[in-house]
Amino acid sequence: MAALSNHGLFVEGQLDGVWLNADCPWEFYTVTGQRVIRANSQGFREFSIRWDPGRLSWQWGRHGRLTMQWLGVDSIAWVPDMSCEHSRVWRWRRVRQHSHHPRRDRSRSRSRNWHRSYRRRCWCCIGQRGEASLPCGLTHREVYSLLSREITPEDYEMLLRLDEAIPKKQATEKETNEALHVVSCEEFLGKECPICLTRYLQTDDVAALPCCHDFHKECICTWLSNYRKTCPLCCTELESSA
Repeated sequence: MAALSNHGLFVEGQLDGVWLNADCPWEFYTVTGQRVIRANSQGFREFSIRWDPGRLSWQWGRHGRLTMQWLGVDSIAWVPDMSCEHSRVWRWRRVRQHSHHPRRDRSRSRSRNWHRSYRRRCWCCIGQRGEASLPCGLTHREVYSLLSREITPEDYEMLLRLDEAIPKKQATEKETNEALHVVSCEEFLGKECPICLTRYLQTDDVAALPCCHDFHKECICTWLSNYRKTCPLCCTELESSA
């Protein structure tokens, strides 16, 4: 539990040990201090990691293009920066040492070999996991990014894609017509439409919902029929027509 309880703090040797690539179970990483040795079917290769005191996290390689994030006690992810061209996320799971039983080891070995062969075939078919979109409409890298930092105005387009993936209850034309009532010129002059943020003109068609919030009629009709069956301001839902 020491590693998980020290998020954001440098702990010497907290990553030491053997790690399994969660998406490529035939690939292992042995970490000793800042030295990493990868072992797979292609042989061995050495890498390095470093602690970034500015980001309070482990970085992969000299240029720090991958940032480590804890997913659990024995699970981590190496997440690329948003500026990187690739978007693959590497997920590691720590390999714990257990006492060995000869008969169980042989059975596990046969099961592991079959599983590795099956995963190799699947991996070739699905390609890089990080490029695929999740049901929410975002990629793995984008989800990890939003969960690990503060939301900024630059995330607007990304949040729009996230909103588009949410099922929406839209109003029918009959429900819209029944819910709206015309607002007189004296009531809306000097105010602005909360949807398009423009001031009402005397010649505008303005309509209000049962909650008494008024909008340009065209704006609110578009909202109700294409986006939500609720008031954009107070989220009061329209009553369903019989």
